Amino acid sequence: MMASAKHDIVIIGGGHNGLIVAAYLAKAGVDVCVVEMQDKMGGGVRTDELTLPGFKHDPASIMHGYIAANPLLSQDELKLKSKYGLKYIYPDKEIAVLFPDDTAIVLQRDIDKTCESIGKISERDADAYRKFHKKTTAMLKVASIACFLPPPHGALWFHF
Repeated sequence: MMASAKHDIVIIGGGHNGLIVAAYLAKAGVDVCVVEMQDKMGGGVRTDELTLPGFKHDPASIMHGYIAANPLLSQDELKLKSKYGLKYIYPDKEIAVLFPDDTAIVLQRDIDKTCESIGKISERDADAYRKFHKKTTAMLKVASIACFLPPPHGALWFHF
């Protein structure tokens, strides 16, 4: 039998978004309760040994590309790095797409290696990906800054 308790806020779901909100609210002095259906917190961003002992996997979220720029980490707002030892590991090989004929495209941190992988299937697509990567990398610098700022005063909002 569970004891009854009162909290200012109850957050349903202990995935990374729920946990981050709970941490900021708790830091602000709010009494927070997080409830999670799974036997572990973290949702899609936890690490589990899913296959063999010692082989750790990211079970759901694929990659966390924007997280490094987030003030949560860049300014260590919740002391996840300095107090709790959070460390992101950025592997050289980030994502692989496997095909039924046993070929694969492997996206890597190194653009040349990624294009080499794509080029084994299609040189045309490898060239197009290199151009795409160049344009999106330039846009990403601006987007990563804008993602964590409030909208400018007087910004127009469109409702459809």
